Amino acid sequence: MDRIKHLDRFYDMLQTLEGKTGTRMLASSDNHMDWPQQGICFFLSPENGGRMASRCG
Repeated sequence: MDRIKHLDRFYDMLQTLEGKTGTRMLASSDNHMDWPQQGICFFLSPENGGRMASRCG
């Protein structure tokens, strides 16, 4: 696979995950929310329709 196909697959998987788990907006989040004990967070830029991961944590 080339780079573009890998990126398309990555964002398709994120969209599938969003459909199963929902989305949280960082601006409206706080430490009192029901956060998972472990996992990974993807911070998506609103540019390009949210198809630009700007940070993973």
